[in-house]
Amino acid sequence: MSNNYFRFREFIIEQQHCSMKVTTEACILGAWFAGKGLSPSRILDIGSGTGLLMMMMAQRCDCPIDGIEIEQSSHAQSMTNIALSPWKDRLQVSNEDARTHSMGHSYDLIVTNPPFYEKSLASADRGKNLAMHDSGLTLAQLLEVILRHLSPDGSFGILLPTDRSVLFEEMAMEKGCVTIDRLLVKQSPAHGHFRTILHMQKRNSQKEAKAFELVIRESDGGYSEAFRSMMRPYYLSV
Repeated sequence: MSNNYFRFREFIIEQQHCSMKVTTEACILGAWFAGKGLSPSRILDIGSGTGLLMMMMAQRCDCPIDGIEIEQSSHAQSMTNIALSPWKDRLQVSNEDARTHSMGHSYDLIVTNPPFYEKSLASADRGKNLAMHDSGLTLAQLLEVILRHLSPDGSFGILLPTDRSVLFEEMAMEKGCVTIDRLLVKQSPAHGHFRTILHMQKRNSQKEAKAFELVIRESDGGYSEAFRSMMRPYYLSV
C-alpha cells in the first residue's frame, strides 16, 4: 500500500503528499465500524490524514462526517480526496490542533487512528513524527479531545498497538468509559495480536465487553475469509 494512490471500489485515496500512507490496519478500523450498523447523526475522525476513514464511513453511513488534521500537507491532500469523492457535500476537514480547537458539534461516533510510538525512534520527517509519535498528541490528550466532543449516548473507536491499547482502555475506564467490544488483529495464525481496536462509550453498561479476533492472512499467505468478507465492500479484489 505504498503507491501514490489507492483505488477502492467507490473512491480513490491520493496519498503522495501525506506523511502516513494507507495501511491495512486503518482499512480494518474503517470497515469494522462502518459495518457495525450504527446510525450516528454525525461522525468525527480525529487525525484524519488522507481522509480514508471518513470516506469508508461515508460509503455506508448517511450522515455528516467531520475530520480534524493538524499536518498541513495531509489536510490539503484530504481536501483533494474529498472533493473527488461522491460524498463531498457532507465531508469537511479542519486544519487545526485537536487539543485546542472546538469542532462546534457533539458526535454520536468518533473514530481515530492515533500516533503509535511514544518515545521510540523518531523520524527526521516532522510530518511523519506528527502522524506517528506522541510528541504531537498523547493518549491522555486524545482521550480528553474525544470526551469533550462525544455526545452523552455516543461511542468511539480507536486503533492501537495491542500493548498500548491496555493502557488506553485503563485510562478511559478511569474517566467513566466502558468497553463495548474489542477486535484483536493478527497478521497470521502463527503471529500474536499486534493491533487492537477498541469500541467504547461514556455510559455505563451491565453487559460484558465482547472480544473478536481477526486474522488477516492464512498460513498459505492468502487473505482469510473473515478479512475478505470485511473488506469486500471496499477492496477491488479480495
